[in-house]
Amino acid sequence: MLRNLFIGGIVILFLSGFFFLNEEEANPYKEKTETIDETAFIEIQLNHKAAEFALEQGEEGWLDFHFEQSISEKDLLLFSKINTELEPTVAEENGSEVTLNWQGTEVYYKKNEKHWKIEHIKEVSIVNEK
Repeated sequence: MLRNLFIGGIVILFLSGFFFLNEEEANPYKEKTETIDETAFIEIQLNHKAAEFALEQGEEGWLDFHFEQSISEKDLLLFSKINTELEPTVAEENGSEVTLNWQGTEVYYKKNEKHWKIEHIKEVSIVNEK
């Protein structure tokens, strides 16, 4: 009887250990997120500034190179108001899809073949943490 209790206790301890596994490692179906490196971050910023220049110059051919075709006039207006002198922060990242926050304006980028394209732009509220 004591032997059965001991084996039962070991089995319960073994099974209960599965409840304390790291959630990300325990779920094989969870999508893995990839982070961008410093080079990709710089590429995105350079592409952003090139898109800004193309928009200022009104170069239609270059706008198609930097922006997705589905981008709206409202998005382009928001884009033109972004202050690129300040460095953005990474809001979300997943390998070939990155969202940068430019002081209250989020710009969604997607790597397309060899370069980053701007897919969508939206304003977000900035919450001051105290």
